[in-house]
Amino acid sequence: MTPFMRMRESVRNLIRAHEIAFDRIGHGFIMLVCLAAVAWGFPFAGGIDSVWVILVLSVLGMFMPFSAQALLVIVFLLVNLFALSGQIAGVTAVIILAAYAFCSVFLAQKTHYIPGFVAARLWSAPGIIPMQIALLGSLNEVVVVISGAVVSFYLQEVHVNAGLLKDGENQMPVIDFIRERIIANQMFYVYIFAMIVMFLAVYTIRSMNIAHSWGISVVGGTAAEFLILLSGYLLIGSRKNIPMLILGNIVVLLVGAATNYLYRDFDYTRTEKVQFEDDDYYYYVTAVPKIRLTEEKKEVKTINRVSKTRRGRGK
Repeated sequence: MTPFMRMRESVRNLIRAHEIAFDRIGHGFIMLVCLAAVAWGFPFAGGIDSVWVILVLSVLGMFMPFSAQALLVIVFLLVNLFALSGQIAGVTAVIILAAYAFCSVFLAQKTHYIPGFVAARLWSAPGIIPMQIALLGSLNEVVVVISGAVVSFYLQEVHVNAGLLKDGENQMPVIDFIRERIIANQMFYVYIFAMIVMFLAVYTIRSMNIAHSWGISVVGGTAAEFLILLSGYLLIGSRKNIPMLILGNIVVLLVGAATNYLYRDFDYTRTEKVQFEDDDYYYYVTAVPKIRLTEEKKEVKTINRVSKTRRGRGK
């Protein structure tokens, strides 16, 4: 076992020994990152965006499941948007409900990533979410990626155009905003395409029977997403976004490396080939997932036909 692997096992053993504590810390950190992103992107509700409120809610989030955390982040977001514009808050609520309904049709399990998509987009690292879903989820979770991409792009445009959307005489009509800044925005389609391609690239490579598939999938998926978004910015002429695109993808790579480091060996869905040795032999092992199907118990009833002779005697 290499020093790198020994260190990883030590980290895993430490986490296992204090599993509950690390789980609480992880939940609290995720809540803090999401709430801080919303408070920074939509600072319209005054006191609710204070550091102390965010810290208190993050502490509460330590004891919540991810679904409850997602609901709390959505409520926090809508309260801030309502302070900006009641129409925007209402439209946002409808869009989020539609996203969840779309995911439920396809039985997606990771809908709690949708608010995380919004936070990651505000922090200029949206690729974190499709990468995490692809590494830890199944193929049908692509609907979560699509929904999260639509919601996060819409809210990013609300953040950028908040001055035009504030309640007042000069408020831009919401319908015009959606038509001009979302539907007619070419980058909207480039962004969604980049998120889908990243998810499919990471998921496909991660599922392959090759060495270091998780690491290759992280690098390959991030590179695909980066090149697509870079091409979009260059073609549209929005070069000012390129520096943040580069920094955001560095963060994506770091998060992917951390996920690969901690979770890679817990993928039990594909065949693995392992090589190791001792003083006398080299060992080559192929590990194939074993799927056990519970056999259905069938009860067979034998029905004996009564002969004509016996029926005649009975008469």
